[in-house]
Amino acid sequence: MTAESDATGVALEAALGSVRIGVLTVDLDGYVRSSSPGLDRMFEAPVVVGTHVTELAPEEDADRIASVLSALADEGTDPDSLKRLRFGARKASGRTFPVMVNVERIEGSDLSVAVVRDLSQLLEAQDRALSAERRSQSVLVQLVQGLSTAVEFRDPYTAGHQHRVADIALAIADTLGWDDESGMWQGLFLGCLIHDIGKLYVPSSILNRPGRLSGLEMGLIREHPVTGYQTIEHVDFGVPVAAVVRQHHERLDGSGYPDHLSGGEVQPCVRIAAVADVLEAMTSHRPYRPAKPVDAALAELVAGRGSRYDGEAVDAVVLLLDGAAPASAEALLPLIPAQAGQDYAAQGPFADRNRDAVPEPRARQEQPQQPTSTDYGP
Repeated sequence: MTAESDATGVALEAALGSVRIGVLTVDLDGYVRSSSPGLDRMFEAPVVVGTHVTELAPEEDADRIASVLSALADEGTDPDSLKRLRFGARKASGRTFPVMVNVERIEGSDLSVAVVRDLSQLLEAQDRALSAERRSQSVLVQLVQGLSTAVEFRDPYTAGHQHRVADIALAIADTLGWDDESGMWQGLFLGCLIHDIGKLYVPSSILNRPGRLSGLEMGLIREHPVTGYQTIEHVDFGVPVAAVVRQHHERLDGSGYPDHLSGGEVQPCVRIAAVADVLEAMTSHRPYRPAKPVDAALAELVAGRGSRYDGEAVDAVVLLLDGAAPASAEALLPLIPAQAGQDYAAQGPFADRNRDAVPEPRARQEQPQQPTSTDYGP
């Protein structure tokens, strides 16, 4: 044997030693007839011929192993039913670990071959990836919260407006039975939190001016959906946040702005956000007008039901105001306007909730709180 072949053999042995796959043959009664070195390494001790396979697994898997052995003895068993089986395995030390097993009967023999793969490292990697994703999600929500706060610093009359719109929008979505499988729940929440981010580019002297605005000033304010969209359009939220920012002043009949979208061009998240925005804005104080009664806001929504505003979203608001919505949704909706400048961070429906995470559907128990000021229209 040459030095080169010796080196190759050592390298091959090292490679095989790192592989977390082992092979064993068993008879129809479940006794081991042979095993590979890889299996010995996996179990950290030699797998002795004559060992029953149930001795290699925790007790809770004994019945499932018996079912597999019965299936192997039945010639009519579908071979695919014996693939990718998940079991627990038990090392010589007694520590258990997850494995995937593919079993196949050897034709013309009473033996079967089982290929066993240790899933420990794979599942650990998945857990690490999930933890990293959760951390990223938390950072994303915190960044959105920071952007929302930046808007409110520039416009004290709308302090808390975006948070309240987000809470009302979630209450509407909850009443409509939305879940988060499609990511729409998260997109609605995050989008509402920063739907007015474009107002960062509007002079504060215009935002806070009492009295009516000129046509030019109103035009500047009405640019905020576009400038807000341009601010975040390259951020990969993975959910329709940018659509909420750009479209929240669109109306189903095409009378909104900035793009005069209509009908199906207005995304589902936006339809809810628009209704929530109108309800919250009308019932809050503005420097150029006092807060309107809830009845007035409801009258506006009902009058535009199915034309300007989404009919289902408006119906959900009616249910919320009548107290007929799910309790989890009612707990989110602030109904009675409070004085301008109230500290929403301490008073809002999510005051006791960790705001670094997107709220979960149908899992809220907080009691209704009172809204504060915001604007209506632009």
